[in-house]
Amino acid sequence: MQVQELPEKQMANSYAPNPDPEFIDPEVTTALERTKTRPRAIQDMVELLSRCVGDNHSIQISSSARMYLQMVQDSIPYVEYFYESHNSRSAFFNPHHIKGDLCMKNSEGVQEHIIDMFMFHTDKTFFLAPYLADNHWTLIIICPSTKRGYIIDSISREKDQHSYLLTSVSDEAFGFPFLWDMVNLWNEKGCLPQKEIDKLIL
Repeated sequence: MQVQELPEKQMANSYAPNPDPEFIDPEVTTALERTKTRPRAIQDMVELLSRCVGDNHSIQISSSARMYLQMVQDSIPYVEYFYESHNSRSAFFNPHHIKGDLCMKNSEGVQEHIIDMFMFHTDKTFFLAPYLADNHWTLIIICPSTKRGYIIDSISREKDQHSYLLTSVSDEAFGFPFLWDMVNLWNEKGCLPQKEIDKLIL
């Protein structure tokens, strides 16, 4: 059975955008003020987005051409870009500054970014590192206060901590060896074992 593709023109005509939802969030002003304590690059991004959205409370995004049968459009409240939960115990490393090739070519620069983020987020417990190496994404979670690290990799078979350059770079950055745990995502049935979920939560 063949699926007939809709012509580009027909696809465009068949899309009827939803009216913009109203987002009234009293935290918007506070959130924008908090960006003044962020690094200059983040402040610049916030200012640019603020100019783009004006008095609106959301940013319109659309799916790429020919991604779906019909164009999909959605609204994202711009407060989601700026607001950080007061209860959050986590911070993110910039994935562009910790990539696998940078860990190899510029280890000192990666270490500097890690320590800069650690010093900037002294109130955080967990540091999440979306790590890209060899065209594959891995999530590495670092907890300096307990000297523990967790590696979440969808293709982790026959891998250990030494399979990731970021682990040794992190050890060097903090000046002590982390205890690294490989978090098993799948069992023989393809499911995430409950004990591994409990282990990750703990």
